[in-house]
Amino acid sequence: MSCPKEDGLVLDYFAGSGTTCHAVLNLNREDGGHRKFILVEMGRYFDTVLLPRIKKAVYSTDWKDGKPLSQNGVSQMFKYIHLESYEDTLNNLQFKTRTFAQQSLLDGYAAMREGYVLRYMLDVETNGSSSLLNVDRFDDPFNYTMQIATGTVGETRSVAVDLVETFNYLIGLHVRRSIHVCGFKVVEGSSPEGKMVLVIWRDTRSKSNVDLDTFFRQQAYQGAKNGFDIIYVNGDNNLQNLRQSGEHWEVRLIEEEFQKRMFDTRDA
Repeated sequence: MSCPKEDGLVLDYFAGSGTTCHAVLNLNREDGGHRKFILVEMGRYFDTVLLPRIKKAVYSTDWKDGKPLSQNGVSQMFKYIHLESYEDTLNNLQFKTRTFAQQSLLDGYAAMREGYVLRYMLDVETNGSSSLLNVDRFDDPFNYTMQIATGTVGETRSVAVDLVETFNYLIGLHVRRSIHVCGFKVVEGSSPEGKMVLVIWRDTRSKSNVDLDTFFRQQAYQGAKNGFDIIYVNGDNNLQNLRQSGEHWEVRLIEEEFQKRMFDTRDA
């Protein structure tokens, strides 16, 4: 409806063609404000209409026949994220094959089969599916993929899932720095509780625990001066053994935290 403050945040969850974003950018141009915007849109024209409009609005205020008439652009950075849909979740459910003994047991007891199908089958037989977080594939977290619908009925394509970014959102991390160093992906930031957090990702097939320990020491993460309270790492590791007297940081497994944040509903 309105955004009087020059550092305000505008939310439009029916973004359409991007009119709200365009208006915010123009208003910032007029009064030098630093307003931010969050847009949400599920229409297929996101890539063909909305996204190009944002880029053009940033670059220039005047366009004709697809060409800018002026170069009065503004400094701007924006990020867009594709969220997993309900249909994508269903498309990536993979049922495990039952053994002959299991199938015979279900066929022989109708009452038990009904109870199993209604209460347990989905959880048990689809456990490990991509959309239900296959932690066994976290050994190569940079190439985790899912089958995503293309828009044509029944057709899908393999799309890489950004586990690093997803994990940042799950733990509510306020990212301060994100870098690649020596084959490791490192994210530094703070938690909603104000604790300093370090997240280390690696391909465990090429980066062993010895490599991890060496990297940890080389980056001076070992020691009371590192300032971190919580350190997340994917894959079993020995980092806790590197903690010295007087240090209080703790190590948590990314896989366990990922699973808990996505599916543990006890406190929801």
